[in-house]
Amino acid sequence: MIYAHIDSNNKLLGWYDTNVHSVIPEPKIQVSETQWKISIEHNHNKVNNDGSTESFDFRNEEEKFSEDLENLRSKRNIKLAETDYLALSDNTLSDDMRTYRQDLRDLTNGLTTSAQVSAVIWPTKP
Repeated sequence: MIYAHIDSNNKLLGWYDTNVHSVIPEPKIQVSETQWKISIEHNHNKVNNDGSTESFDFRNEEEKFSEDLENLRSKRNIKLAETDYLALSDNTLSDDMRTYRQDLRDLTNGLTTSAQVSAVIWPTKP
Protein backbone atom coordinates (compact mmCIF):
# COMPACT_ATOMS: atom_id res chain seq x y z
CA MET A 1 0.00 0.00 0.00
CA ILE A 2 1.15 3.50 -0.79
CA TYR A 3 0.50 6.40 1.55
CA ALA A 4 0.92 10.13 1.19
CA HIS A 5 2.16 11.88 4.31
CA ILE A 6 0.44 15.28 4.39
CA ASP A 7 0.17 18.36 6.57
CA SER A 8 -3.05 19.94 7.87
CA ASN A 9 -3.62 21.60 4.47
CA ASN A 10 -3.16 18.32 2.56
CA LYS A 11 0.22 19.51 1.31
CA LEU A 12 2.28 16.50 0.30
CA LEU A 13 5.24 15.93 2.61
CA GLY A 14 6.35 12.52 1.34
CA TRP A 15 5.47 9.13 -0.10
CA TYR A 16 5.58 5.90 1.87
CA ASP A 17 5.19 2.29 0.76
CA THR A 18 4.37 -0.44 3.29
CA ASN A 19 6.67 -2.77 1.35
CA VAL A 20 9.58 -0.46 2.14
CA HIS A 21 8.69 1.52 5.26
CA SER A 22 7.76 0.02 8.60
CA VAL A 23 6.61 3.35 10.03
CA ILE A 24 4.38 5.77 8.15
CA PRO A 25 3.94 9.19 9.74
CA GLU A 26 0.53 10.73 10.42
CA PRO A 27 -1.51 12.27 8.98
CA LYS A 28 -1.59 10.07 5.92
CA ILE A 29 -3.88 9.22 3.02
CA GLN A 30 -3.88 5.91 1.22
CA VAL A 31 -3.50 6.22 -2.54
CA SER A 32 -3.59 3.73 -5.37
CA GLU A 33 -0.51 3.02 -7.44
CA THR A 34 -2.19 4.81 -10.35
CA GLN A 35 -2.86 7.92 -8.23
CA TRP A 36 0.74 7.84 -7.00
CA LYS A 37 2.10 7.57 -10.56
CA ILE A 38 -0.10 10.43 -11.78
CA SER A 39 1.10 12.59 -8.90
CA ILE A 40 4.75 11.85 -9.67
CA GLU A 41 4.33 12.39 -13.43
CA HIS A 42 2.60 15.73 -12.96
CA ASN A 43 4.63 16.92 -9.96
CA HIS A 44 1.49 17.31 -7.82
CA ASN A 45 1.96 18.69 -4.34
CA LYS A 46 -1.51 18.27 -2.81
CA VAL A 47 -3.30 15.02 -1.96
CA ASN A 48 -7.06 15.15 -1.57
CA ASN A 49 -8.91 12.97 0.91
CA ASP A 50 -10.01 10.61 -1.89
CA GLY A 51 -6.37 10.01 -2.91
CA SER A 52 -6.52 12.19 -6.01
CA THR A 53 -3.71 14.69 -6.39
CA GLU A 54 -3.28 18.15 -7.88
CA SER A 55 -0.90 21.04 -8.24
CA PHE A 56 -1.76 23.72 -5.72
CA ASP A 57 -0.24 27.07 -4.83
CA PHE A 58 0.12 27.09 -1.05
CA ARG A 59 1.57 30.61 -0.89
CA ASN A 60 -0.48 33.29 0.84
CA GLU A 61 -1.40 36.50 -1.02
CA GLU A 62 1.54 38.44 0.42
CA GLU A 63 4.01 35.75 -0.67
CA LYS A 64 2.46 35.58 -4.16
CA PHE A 65 2.56 39.35 -4.55
CA SER A 66 6.15 39.60 -3.35
CA GLU A 67 7.33 36.90 -5.77
CA ASP A 68 5.27 38.27 -8.67
CA LEU A 69 6.61 41.78 -8.08
CA GLU A 70 10.18 40.48 -7.89
CA ASN A 71 9.70 38.66 -11.22
CA LEU A 72 8.22 41.78 -12.82
CA ARG A 73 11.16 43.89 -11.62
CA SER A 74 13.64 41.36 -13.01
CA LYS A 75 11.99 41.44 -16.44
CA ARG A 76 11.81 45.23 -16.29
CA ASN A 77 15.50 45.46 -15.40
CA ILE A 78 16.40 43.30 -18.39
CA LYS A 79 14.44 45.63 -20.68
CA LEU A 80 16.20 48.65 -19.18
CA ALA A 81 19.60 46.97 -19.56
CA GLU A 82 18.85 46.35 -23.25
CA THR A 83 18.73 50.11 -23.80
CA ASP A 84 21.38 51.24 -21.29
CA TYR A 85 23.94 51.74 -24.04
CA LEU A 86 21.68 54.44 -25.50
CA ALA A 87 21.83 56.42 -22.26
CA LEU A 88 25.62 56.74 -22.17
CA SER A 89 27.03 60.24 -21.93
CA ASP A 90 28.12 60.28 -25.57
CA ASN A 91 24.58 59.50 -26.78
CA THR A 92 21.52 61.69 -26.80
CA LEU A 93 18.31 59.84 -25.98
CA SER A 94 15.33 60.51 -28.18
CA ASP A 95 12.23 61.71 -26.38
CA ASP A 96 10.52 58.42 -27.26
CA MET A 97 13.34 56.37 -25.74
CA ARG A 98 13.49 58.61 -22.66
CA THR A 99 9.72 58.12 -22.18
CA TYR A 100 10.01 54.37 -22.73
CA ARG A 101 12.75 54.01 -20.14
CA GLN A 102 10.86 56.18 -17.63
CA ASP A 103 7.70 54.14 -18.22
CA LEU A 104 9.69 50.99 -17.47
CA ARG A 105 11.01 52.49 -14.24
CA ASP A 106 7.48 53.56 -13.24
CA LEU A 107 5.95 50.17 -14.11
CA THR A 108 5.79 48.95 -10.50
CA ASN A 109 4.44 52.17 -8.98
CA GLY A 110 1.14 51.67 -7.16
CA LEU A 111 1.02 47.89 -7.55
CA THR A 112 -0.39 46.21 -4.43
CA THR A 113 -1.77 42.85 -5.62
CA SER A 114 -0.71 39.92 -7.78
CA ALA A 115 -3.70 40.61 -10.03
CA GLN A 116 -2.35 44.11 -10.72
CA VAL A 117 1.10 42.69 -11.46
CA SER A 118 -0.42 40.18 -13.90
CA ALA A 119 -2.37 42.95 -15.61
CA VAL A 120 0.66 45.18 -16.27
CA ILE A 121 0.86 46.44 -19.83
CA TRP A 122 4.43 46.80 -20.98
CA PRO A 123 5.38 50.01 -22.76
CA THR A 124 6.28 49.64 -26.42
CA LYS A 125 9.94 50.02 -27.23
CA PRO A 126 10.42 52.76 -29.83
